[in-house]
Amino acid sequence: MSECVADEHVTFTVSMGGVLAGTLSVVWGEWSCDRYALFLLDNENLLDLWDLEAHPNLTIRNGIIFFHLNRKLCLYKIYNFRRAIGMDGRVDDADISPTNNGDQVACKLLLSFHVSRQL
Repeated sequence: MSECVADEHVTFTVSMGGVLAGTLSVVWGEWSCDRYALFLLDNENLLDLWDLEAHPNLTIRNGIIFFHLNRKLCLYKIYNFRRAIGMDGRVDDADISPTNNGDQVACKLLLSFHVSRQL
């Protein structure tokens, strides 16, 4: 699948396979019944999104994105995705939850330690 129109509901259960691998290039999103063209809700094992370096041309023609309850998907990955598809400034915390995305994984660790040498 390379394009998805709003009336085409794409549902994935185990893996989002080709879509996440980057074969989807255009989401046409229509404003008929909802403002969301891409809606990712409660994907308990979702760890990553599109490989934006390998497939940088994902376009959402109409609508915006929604990410909630993707507990293993780090928020910075969602924000990078949002920026890459040109949605900065078009979505807010109601659309992308900063509290329930990535809250069950260690997304970015900053380790600080001191090494001392004993003789």
